[in-house]
Amino acid sequence: MTIYNFPSQIHVLVITIFITTLLTPITTNTSPQPWNILSNNNFAGKLTSAPSSVEAAAIDFGQVTKILPSAVLNPSSVQDITDLIKLSFDSQPSFPIAARGHGHSHRGQATAKDGVVVNMRSMVNGHRGIKVSRTGLYADVDSGWLWIEVLNKTLELGLTPVSWTDYLYLTVGGTLSNGGISGQTSRYGPQISNVLEMDVITGKGEITTCSSDMNSDLFYAALGGLGQFGIITRARIKLGLAPKRAKWLRFLYTDFSEFTRDQERLISETNGLDFLEGSVMLDHGPPDNWRSTYFPPSDHSRIVSLVKRHRVVYCLEVVKYYNETSQHSVNEEMEELSESLNYVRGFMYEKDVTYINFLNRVARFECTATIDDVLQGSPWYYISCGACNSKAVKGPTSLFCNNNKCEERQVPGVPQYLTKISVYDKSDQATFVVLGDAGKMLAGKPASELVASYFEANEDVGSDDCVPVPQALLDAIGKTFKFVVKISEHNLTGKVQSITVTKILPTDEPVAAEGLENESTAEADADVLNAERGEPDATGGFDVSAGANVRKASDVLQSEAPKRSKSG
Repeated sequence: MTIYNFPSQIHVLVITIFITTLLTPITTNTSPQPWNILSNNNFAGKLTSAPSSVEAAAIDFGQVTKILPSAVLNPSSVQDITDLIKLSFDSQPSFPIAARGHGHSHRGQATAKDGVVVNMRSMVNGHRGIKVSRTGLYADVDSGWLWIEVLNKTLELGLTPVSWTDYLYLTVGGTLSNGGISGQTSRYGPQISNVLEMDVITGKGEITTCSSDMNSDLFYAALGGLGQFGIITRARIKLGLAPKRAKWLRFLYTDFSEFTRDQERLISETNGLDFLEGSVMLDHGPPDNWRSTYFPPSDHSRIVSLVKRHRVVYCLEVVKYYNETSQHSVNEEMEELSESLNYVRGFMYEKDVTYINFLNRVARFECTATIDDVLQGSPWYYISCGACNSKAVKGPTSLFCNNNKCEERQVPGVPQYLTKISVYDKSDQATFVVLGDAGKMLAGKPASELVASYFEANEDVGSDDCVPVPQALLDAIGKTFKFVVKISEHNLTGKVQSITVTKILPTDEPVAAEGLENESTAEADADVLNAERGEPDATGGFDVSAGANVRKASDVLQSEAPKRSKSG
């Protein structure tokens, strides 16, 4: 499935790619082994050679190589990993081991031919793996956690890491084993320059705490070491005070010299911008490779004309963080900055967004795909709280909202879309989850209307019957749409990995330039997606039957018209 992130950015990764293609997973001998570690009692129930697990661990984000391991370890503790590495070290010859976070390597670095892949995400449990020190300004983080999870946890105390990657749904151990770069790097350094201390399991299976002052050789070797010097299991991340908002500007250039000159000047300034990146727009790239909710649709034709006329257009992207007390001074500073730059006049764009929405900007994508099927193995809707759209909980006689942030307790139930569809394009296929308003765009009607129509037409059905998939949804099979989707950890942790659809458009319609703050929140998605999988949510759990069944329309339904789903 080809999903474009907009604008597509060109990062200088040629040297990294060249080097990493020469590297192998930790341990020295990668030849096939005549051993069967599945019989080792230390790993009972944690080590699997199931074809589905092995196949999933054989392919990474780059999809360039397919390297089959013999087994996958799902550790419940660091001790499980040390036991595995010791077993390999003591074996003659040893077998290869590779740590895998979210599998975003590009040429098989997180795979282990005929060896064992360690699923680092399996140790994530609650928020016990992230401990934040307000006084010390650091966070101790287990390496299997995602950066988006670190951000959410530190923001609870008004703190934040200062250096990021563009995409936050990567593991801490994964990016620290590579480098971790983004637009903050020019001011704060890469992520590996913002680590105070680590725990690393060496190739002998020894857990070693290291820092710049303690076991410094291992510390600097493991940071950016691509897993060749050990597996990072914990990192102490440097924190700073979290700003509230971000002033976000983009400038278009047609002169490369002017573009680089302005970049270099801005990078050299002391206490300057908090974020600076450059990207390129090409007239022979994918037709919509630069479009996003950032650029207003009214300017798309002007930008297209500029790209076609000059064939190459350069985009300078800058950000300044601020709080309420500094808003006026930041506005003046950014106005002076824009006047000093040599971009093409008339092609400066500006947004003002929350800090978290800026950092999480790359979680929103767009792709064009054809609907192959509407999956019918689970309900296509859920019953939401009529006040906040969280999943409603079924009590003995009424529905309740279990969201602690919602002021309502006993609530009317409103059916909302929770529809799984199978889609495909020229390169791949995927499962999409259609929520809220996106379902209305697909079927042409709100879910409440379709549910009510079913009960009105079938008065003899039981009050707890689940409504079958309506024809309005089945009619979408075989049709092609432009999907605006969002990916978060909640999409990637279920038995069947899926992608959340936030908007569905005709293939010839551009994405509307809505503010990022009006788009779906990860919290709302988590509530709904966890409910669909029968998992407890952050607010304290729920009764799964409340989502699978529905009372008579006259008992629980109310009009959706005044409300728009937070999940759609």
